[in-house]
Amino acid sequence: MSKIVVVFPGIGYTSDKPLLYYAQKVAEKCGYDESRVLEYDFSYKNSLKQDRETYRRACNRVVKFTEENLKGIDWMSYDKILFISKSIGTIAAASFEYDLARFFNKDRSPFVLPPLKQIMFTPLEETFKYPVQNALGFCGTADTWSRLDRIQKAAIKQYIPITVYENANHSLETGNMSEDLKNMAEIMALCEQFLKS
Repeated sequence: MSKIVVVFPGIGYTSDKPLLYYAQKVAEKCGYDESRVLEYDFSYKNSLKQDRETYRRACNRVVKFTEENLKGIDWMSYDKILFISKSIGTIAAASFEYDLARFFNKDRSPFVLPPLKQIMFTPLEETFKYPVQNALGFCGTADTWSRLDRIQKAAIKQYIPITVYENANHSLETGNMSEDLKNMAEIMALCEQFLKS
């Protein structure tokens, strides 16, 4: 059985940072034998938070970059698909799942898309504009990039469980190392449980 994991990093949170690094290890442990890691070739300054137009352009650019970099994959050759994403990468992952679902629409395509799951670290509000089907999410109460109440409401509507960590920022860190390590162990255990379900 062949399984693929695709990693969608954040703009400043690359695939070698703890959440994405260990989530990839969990996926490997769960039999995801092939991986594809996106690395965005651009960066934005802190103005992204304050300037809505720059933010919108960054989101569009990440989505377009994702489409271009994943278009050659033969999704039908896999038994299972997993997307692991962080921050702005959650928007790209949700958008790409939506595109795949439309392409493999049972009314238009003789093929059925293999089961697809998503693990979303600190998703943004725009992520939930897309109808993600089978996902697990994580957020922190001190995340200045997210309006937690809106994200929780949107996640509930799409039946996506969101685990919230008190005082955790956009990297799901609290500043207390022992607390962060405990949270990281719990997060990865929840990811493993989700992949085995």
